[in-house]
Amino acid sequence: MKDENWDDLRLFLQVAGEGGLMGAERRTGVSAPTLGRRMLALERATGHSLFLRHSKGYSLTPDGEVLLAHVRAMDAEANAIRLWNENGYGLPIVSVACDGWMALFLARHLPQIWGPADPFRLCVKATETIGRP
Repeated sequence: MKDENWDDLRLFLQVAGEGGLMGAERRTGVSAPTLGRRMLALERATGHSLFLRHSKGYSLTPDGEVLLAHVRAMDAEANAIRLWNENGYGLPIVSVACDGWMALFLARHLPQIWGPADPFRLCVKATETIGRP
């Protein structure tokens, strides 16, 4: 497979999970004929037969099972990235403005002050007032 198309792989995940085009059509909103064409294109791109086509649906070949395991892992990682991104920007920011020494102190003690599971992001800003008494 030269260029993996994540959209096709996500559709593959739905077709494999639903056991056919009709169930995948309901879940994705993509028409069954289009799904069929995309699965054929995916098989051509990978050079592997991924499905056994039956009158009652699709079942995976051994190569399809291998690809499904990889795509499930990719999907889990993609979901983790999406959640990380959503959570990171949805959390409130606690800003601390301090001099350089305090910023260094906070940086050295960061694990005691803040952790990734905390419901906020921490922003430390070191400010120096040069020329002022």
